[in-house]
Amino acid sequence: MRLIRAGLAWFAIVPLLLVFGCTRNIHTDFNPGKSNLAAVASDAEKTPYVELFQYNRKERPEVKQRPYGIKHRYLRGGKWHWGVKTHIGPHHIRLLEFPSAGDNGQLGNNVKVRFYQSKRPGVKSLVIVLPIYGSYTYPTEEIAAGIRERSGGSTNVAVFLADNFLLDFEGLAEAKSEAEFMRIARQMQQRIITSVIDIQRFIDWAELQPDIDAEHIGLIGFSMSALTASLAALLEPRLNATIITMGAGHPYEVLTVCPGRPGRARDSILNRFNWTTAEYRQRMYEVFRPLDPEIYAGLANPESVLMIDAHYDECMPAKARHSLWKALGYPERVSYLYSHKKAFLSMTPLGFYSMRRNIYRFFDRRLSSSTLLAERSK
Repeated sequence: MRLIRAGLAWFAIVPLLLVFGCTRNIHTDFNPGKSNLAAVASDAEKTPYVELFQYNRKERPEVKQRPYGIKHRYLRGGKWHWGVKTHIGPHHIRLLEFPSAGDNGQLGNNVKVRFYQSKRPGVKSLVIVLPIYGSYTYPTEEIAAGIRERSGGSTNVAVFLADNFLLDFEGLAEAKSEAEFMRIARQMQQRIITSVIDIQRFIDWAELQPDIDAEHIGLIGFSMSALTASLAALLEPRLNATIITMGAGHPYEVLTVCPGRPGRARDSILNRFNWTTAEYRQRMYEVFRPLDPEIYAGLANPESVLMIDAHYDECMPAKARHSLWKALGYPERVSYLYSHKKAFLSMTPLGFYSMRRNIYRFFDRRLSSSTLLAERSK
């Protein structure tokens, strides 16, 4: 009887999910003709800002490696036990660690990466998965696990770890003077620049590894790390596939309207300094304009980018999202018809894993050898 009731309940739920599940989206394929009309920033505008991201490429990071143990539960003798394992399926699990290029907001200013290294012989592609710094881990962990499991060992997966928030909104909210406010805001700006450079330095290391195919490297960032991924897509030509999830351009606009931690900091500052929203935006513009992807328009290969966003995103304004799309050359775009947080439900059973499928398909297509050969023949 229980099975019958469960079956009836499932048949009742499925139609509701089909109607109300978080799957509705607008899918726009990459159009080379439209891409040719995309904005291209002048060298005079780009050059002073591009220099902010320059570093000494000859100094490769000294990456320390050690086995990484993850907790797992197993059944033995009719009882459940907890243990630690340093491999999962066809992958070894290692912790990679190297000094950051500067202040990255993490413990000891170190970069930590959980590296799923394939046991299979030969070279494999690499996918770098960025965290939502100090926030939800679900998107990062689920996508990393999905890529790893689906690859069957044909892909190495590098999950960047975060001990702390990248942006210090709490410190910003407590600023006692405008000078202190600007100092903390500039520190936040520099941390984003540093995080982009650290991705590039990690690629410096990766391309020398005998089991990594340097021509098949992918990157994905979510929400807070989507800006980092966007800048990497524009400034790092070695990336053959970049997925930007729930991000936008015009970071100063995002910081002026986004609720949550940015909103609480903003409200505190407006009350303390008696600023208008326009005055707050102007100060954010002064600091974060160099991080606007619009400045670097024309540097990315739009065929190598997938943009996923939320059509009714209350944190990432429509104008800022369109600006990012344009700066990237109008790449393939999937806009889920929901708010910022609700759009992430498209990664779950409530969205029939719609977003995951889009992510996996794009990486499968871009990181295959046939795609690279086709591009070389053009």
